[in-house]
Amino acid sequence: MVILEMTKLRDLLTKKRQRMEEYEEECREFEKVMGKPKIEITVEIPEGMEDMREEFMNLEGEQRFKEEVEELVKKRLRESQKKKRNKAT
Repeated sequence: MVILEMTKLRDLLTKKRQRMEEYEEECREFEKVMGKPKIEITVEIPEGMEDMREEFMNLEGEQRFKEEVEELVKKRLRESQKKKRNKAT
């Protein structure tokens, strides 16, 4: 009896997890279509900086770091746009 209940519980939790994953994927797709475009990337701590783990992990929440990354993205997009213009001429 207990094994049957545990199996039912496991199945229920598995189904719930699958529904949550599907919901999250649908939300991402909706955001791509309707929201402001965004990308997510994973950045690993650079080699030789392992002793700065705490500082590295804190970057994620730092507004200044986010602004610096946005500036880097703007610079990269401008360079890409400039290259396209040069190819067209």
